[in-house]
Amino acid sequence: TLSYKNNINLGTATVTISGKGRYKGTITTNFKIVMGTIQKAIMSTQTTSSITVLWAKYNNVTGYEVYMSTSKNGKYTKVATITKNSIVKYKKTKLSAGKNYYFKVRAYKTVAGKKNYGAYSAVITTATKTKTPSITKASAGKKKATIKWKKVSGATGYEIYMSTSKGKGYKKIATNTKNSKVSYTKTKLKSKKKYYFKIRTYKTVAGKKVYSSYSKVKTVKVK
Repeated sequence: TLSYKNNINLGTATVTISGKGRYKGTITTNFKIVMGTIQKAIMSTQTTSSITVLWAKYNNVTGYEVYMSTSKNGKYTKVATITKNSIVKYKKTKLSAGKNYYFKVRAYKTVAGKKNYGAYSAVITTATKTKTPSITKASAGKKKATIKWKKVSGATGYEIYMSTSKGKGYKKIATNTKNSKVSYTKTKLKSKKKYYFKIRTYKTVAGKKVYSSYSKVKTVKVK
């Protein structure tokens, strides 16, 4: 037979185990009731200057604390205290474009004026978007077109898109996987025909790509 004391709220609880029938003897021991760990914390949305993190709601907690660092194993600073357990997202603003940031979250419950904390969630690795790239030159050759752009700080690489109509029908035609490679030549085009190009950067973070906005469209009339 099991019987308990003080086993509802956070703190120290007691369990007494007693034998039944032919089994005799009793033992009493204490155990701790502690806060749970935030199990699900995911990056939500990014801009060039902000990141929003989102996590699963926990019932029976008072709120949450959000911590941030610029290094996964570096020092984390508390950036927000959320005082309602129904609010499960936080937007951090005034960040630098194209940079990695790391977040973790923990829940807390206030009992008798004292905060009791759960363990930290797994670290959320994310990044702000890079600045929008700009195509600086678009030149025509014989059945080919070359575009060039400025190197974008923080980008992993670039994606190049092309269409035969300025307002629609863009398809990805190439991916430059090096930040330093800032030009692309498209061959086997039709003479005397106009082509439209735009690009965007991507930044690979924790195996996922974070994309910038598209550049303005550049027009090339092939020779």
